[in-house]
Amino acid sequence: MLFRSISGDGASQLSSAVLANNKIEKFNDIPIKEMRADSLTTLELPEKNIGVVGGLIVAGLMPVMGSLTEVDVRYNNISGNAASQLSAVVLANTKIEKFNEIPIKEMRADSLTELNLSLKGIGIEGSMVVAGLMPLMASLTSVDLSWIELGPAGVKALVDGGAFTASLMSVDLSRNRLGPAEIGRAHV
Repeated sequence: MLFRSISGDGASQLSSAVLANNKIEKFNDIPIKEMRADSLTTLELPEKNIGVVGGLIVAGLMPVMGSLTEVDVRYNNISGNAASQLSAVVLANTKIEKFNEIPIKEMRADSLTELNLSLKGIGIEGSMVVAGLMPLMASLTSVDLSWIELGPAGVKALVDGGAFTASLMSVDLSRNRLGPAEIGRAHV
C-alpha cells in the first residue's frame, strides 16, 4: 500500500486530515467508522501495511474506544512518532488486556514470572509497551524477546524504559539482528 512509506511531517499531516474528516469510514483497512462509534472490543489489523500513517490514525482513535480490550497491529512497519504515540495510548488505557499478543493485563497485575514473546512480531510499538510495563513486574525473572525484529529502536525503548530490572535472571534477545552497539546497550 502506498501509505506505508509515508513518514515524518507528511504522515502527521495525512493522519490529521483523515482524523478531522468525519465522513471517512475506512482508511487503508482501518475501520474508522466502527472505531469512532466504539463498536469494537477487538481491533485486528495485522499485516495490513498501515505503516506510520495508520499507526497515527489508530493512536488518534483509540482514546474514544472505551470498549476496546484487544489490539493487534503487528507486521505493519509502525515506527517513529507513530510507535511512540500508539504505545503511549496503549499504556494509558487500563482496559487494554492484550496488545500485539503481549499479555498487558497479566503484566499490569504482576502475575507473570516468565514472559515469552518469541516469534510474536510485537514491533517497535510493542517493545515500547513492554518497556513501559516491565519495571512494574517485580515477579518477572525470565523474558524471551527472541525473533521479534526488535532492532535498534526496540532495544533503545527497553533499555531507556528500565525494562531490565534487578529481578530478571534470564533475558533472551537472540535472532533480532542486533549489532554490537545494540548488544552493548542491552547488556544486563
